[in-house]
Amino acid sequence: MKQARVLFCLYHGNLSVNENEEAALWLLQHVFNDLPLPFVIAGKNPSVKLKKIIAAFPHVRLVSNPSNDEMINLIRQAQINILPSFNNTGIKLKLLFALFNGRHCIVNTAGVIGSGLENLCVIAYTAPVYEALVQEFYSEPFSGEACKARQMYLYDLYNNSKNAQEIMQLFWP
Repeated sequence: MKQARVLFCLYHGNLSVNENEEAALWLLQHVFNDLPLPFVIAGKNPSVKLKKIIAAFPHVRLVSNPSNDEMINLIRQAQINILPSFNNTGIKLKLLFALFNGRHCIVNTAGVIGSGLENLCVIAYTAPVYEALVQEFYSEPFSGEACKARQMYLYDLYNNSKNAQEIMQLFWP
């Protein structure tokens, strides 16, 4: 008999980086505090403070220092990759990784502004909007068709050969 897939939301990142810990804490305190859906926080070197706060939430699980394979599996298995950002310092590699490997991605504008990835993500602006979108997409299937369309877009946008040719055209028209 096939085992039913357990749905969960995922935030991931290097948790020893202040911005990533801040995002995880913000999600705990402003989105998942009243939203009892399964939520996984995964990443390198979580602080004692973060561990203590997570322990207070029975529906939240911490995966400390996952291996590469373990992180890939978490991203693939998560129903929603939820990746808020508190600065717009360019394209977030963790977002690209989630888009290439995961299902639904909920972000804020700082996480995607100017990246060309806006139409591949669900964008939230406030904690109540994050909460509403998590509830909406938690049970929304991510179809094979949507996955293929996303992959085609990403492979076109991040095609090294095509991008190298475009750069060469700038120098040698």
